Order: sequence, then C-alpha cells, then structure tokens
Amino acid sequence: MTQRDIRFDTLGGFIDAVKEAGIKEIAFAVTDEKRSRQKTAELVEVEHVRMAEALAYKHSSLYRYTEHGDCIMAAEQILKNAGLNVTRRNRNIS
Repeated sequence: MTQRDIRFDTLGGFIDAVKEAGIKEIAFAVTDEKRSRQKTAELVEVEHVRMAEALAYKHSSLYRYTEHGDCIMAAEQILKNAGLNVTRRNRNIS
C-alpha cells in the first residue's frame, strides 16, 4: 500500500480534513532555533528557524500543515480549541 502525503495551505482545511477522517490525535512538531546556512562558498549566515508542522496519520495517509513565523503558538491553540488532542514534539537540532 502506498502512503499518501496530503498537504494543506490553511489550518482550517487541515482541521476539517482530519475531523472528516475521524482523527482525534495529532502531533505538533516545533522547530525554534538558530541554524547556520551556507549562502555562498565563502559566506555562512545564522538564521532563526521558526516553524511548526501539524501531522496526523490514518489509513496510509499523512495529513500535514506547516506554519512559519510568529503564528506557531496561535496555531497550536486553534488546534486544541477545535477539540483535537495535540502532542507537542521538539524538532530542534541542538
């Protein structure tokens, strides 16, 4: 069986789809740290990576919504207010 990766552009669309699929528990994977990024052969810059992914899985389908920037905490609260059980995961490297 092939796994499907279903990506959503809006948090509302993600919530509607997981509820329709009967999913009640989701993972909320957060990255919030500074990382170095190679810009050119001579230049390495440090940038702040701040993002979160809401992930749900059922019947070989992975439901995924990605949020960037300062809206991470609000997105997590919206998911909880929608009646979903949210398990927060840390994806920081360091």
